[in-house]
Amino acid sequence: MQYYRCKCGKGYAYTSMGVFPCARCRHCGSDYAQHPDNHREPKPHLLMPHDVETDEGIATLHRCQWCGARKAEIEAKGEPFEYEEATK
Repeated sequence: MQYYRCKCGKGYAYTSMGVFPCARCRHCGSDYAQHPDNHREPKPHLLMPHDVETDEGIATLHRCQWCGARKAEIEAKGEPFEYEEATK
């Protein structure tokens, strides 16, 4: 396990896979890094369209390519996002 922390120290993550480029602290807005000199500007969530089957037929659901969060979840947190068209 590796330890990642934001600039203010209130947000942290333990992971062996690294953190997503869109991950940010909800308090200070910085990304998570293992050393204070390694902080970068967090990237906006990259939303990709996914077709899902519903009772009313096929609908499109947008999820972040990196973390998998739905558009509604991202909007509720007030985090930035951008769209990318699916390459098929």
